[in-house]
Amino acid sequence: SPPPPPPFALVDPCEPRAVLRALQRLSVEEYVGAALQPTAILTTHHHWDHAGGNESLKRTLGPGLAVYGGERDGVAGCTHPLRDGDKLRVGRLTVHALNVPGHTRGSMAYLIRGPTPSAFGGDLLFCGGCGAPFEGTQEQMARSFAKLWRHCPANTRLFPGHEYTLAILPQYISGSMPTPDKPKLYGKLCAAIWRAKQLRAQEPPIPTVPLLLADELMLNVNFAPLRQAAEHLVQAWRLYNPNGALGGLTSIPALDELACRPCEPDAGASTASNASVVAVAASTASTAAAPTKDTHVELAVVRPPRLGNGV
Repeated sequence: SPPPPPPFALVDPCEPRAVLRALQRLSVEEYVGAALQPTAILTTHHHWDHAGGNESLKRTLGPGLAVYGGERDGVAGCTHPLRDGDKLRVGRLTVHALNVPGHTRGSMAYLIRGPTPSAFGGDLLFCGGCGAPFEGTQEQMARSFAKLWRHCPANTRLFPGHEYTLAILPQYISGSMPTPDKPKLYGKLCAAIWRAKQLRAQEPPIPTVPLLLADELMLNVNFAPLRQAAEHLVQAWRLYNPNGALGGLTSIPALDELACRPCEPDAGASTASNASVVAVAASTASTAAAPTKDTHVELAVVRPPRLGNGV
């Protein structure tokens, strides 16, 4: 007999009906019809296209459903306000809450560490871009990108709140965004665009997420000042101590080796049989990057520059 459903959480379930359909399908396909009851909702920020389903799902799934969100963000239905650095449990997994202001003043990212670390950042980061700093400043956004890099290893799978890959990456070619000045980075950008087009051309379209932090460190213009600063630190240390070890600086994933790494996530990144949480992120696909106007639901097993090229 199949294993019982594991404890799981919903991430930004803005479309309740789409989420419930996805849970029903997962129940039939993976658990022989066993009911799936989430234990929590993890909300990245208060905008309707992320928090709009919280109240409805609480009514449908029961008042015991915990709703997490930033304490400064006014998330709808929030029962457990979070501060930067707070931790919560979902089954066997520990979820680390990071306050990443910029898009909104109380935006949160949720990091799950492990062999395949994952981060759910809402509208902090998209493929090649970021969310507009509606309530924060560019300095706050830059600090939030630095915090994401500081807390997440390079192999972290990033689950953004929207499918904007083909709306943003071509801007690096057209000149709307800074074009990479190194051949390896330019080749990596072209490969990422080609891969995204192949995925979105399928029927039905395949999401281009999760993203790999290592790729975003190389391609995303919002990491450029941080990457340059890291490279300068490494160069300065080598000049100061040319025969010595780099110490902690060896962990800075910003040098040429990353430019040679493929955009594809590692094989076997999502291992459903070993998971103790399933995150369901619902979002609308009526964007320039998506060929369909239907709502899509992504089931994921837990896979100062110019700012504001997303909503």
